[in-house]
Amino acid sequence: MLETDHTHPKPNPTRVFGRFELRQLLGKSERTMVWLAFDPRSEQELMLTLPRVQPASPAALSLWLADAKHAARLNHPNLAHVVEVGVQDHWPYVAVDRALGLTLGERLAAQPKLAPDEAVGWLIQALEGLAFAHEASVAHGDLQLHQLLVSEQGTVRIMALGASLTATASSDHANDRAMPLDPNRLRQARESAVRDVLTAGILLHHLLGGAPALDEPDT
Repeated sequence: MLETDHTHPKPNPTRVFGRFELRQLLGKSERTMVWLAFDPRSEQELMLTLPRVQPASPAALSLWLADAKHAARLNHPNLAHVVEVGVQDHWPYVAVDRALGLTLGERLAAQPKLAPDEAVGWLIQALEGLAFAHEASVAHGDLQLHQLLVSEQGTVRIMALGASLTATASSDHANDRAMPLDPNRLRQARESAVRDVLTAGILLHHLLGGAPALDEPDT
């Protein structure tokens, strides 16, 4: 997936992913990872969300992309606007503008202990975005510190809805779930929505306590 540019030797070689220059790993979990990247084509910094594991088949890749594109059409103040959904060397990604803010993980690194009203206010915003998405039968599936953005004005936005739900699906399973109203697909959406809400509670514990719940990292 990741290549190193050896054209001109440099003290710190640039890691590249297609046309993107990868500058920093902003966070990762069991399911997803987020990279700070530079796009020479648009000359802007982006945040790329990728699955930790490549889709298991062309059908699973197609489903991942379809889910991500469907989620990207949702419009809500607490959902991050998606710049691009694409694929490079069988690795799908969702791109979001870096100008939307820092990840919650970055904010906590700079300010480990938050005021309770600030922490609760941020989580309320995230829950409002989740509620809107869940009403549209879209779940996140991997709500983590690196998937929440906080702007300078204190606006919280959720990145990469649906980007973790189908990456490892087998070809047969992906084909079974191809129809939007398939019972298995709807059941997974409901289960993932419940997971989203539970994870939001765990994140609130982290924000209020200054450490992950049960001393286990969220990422």
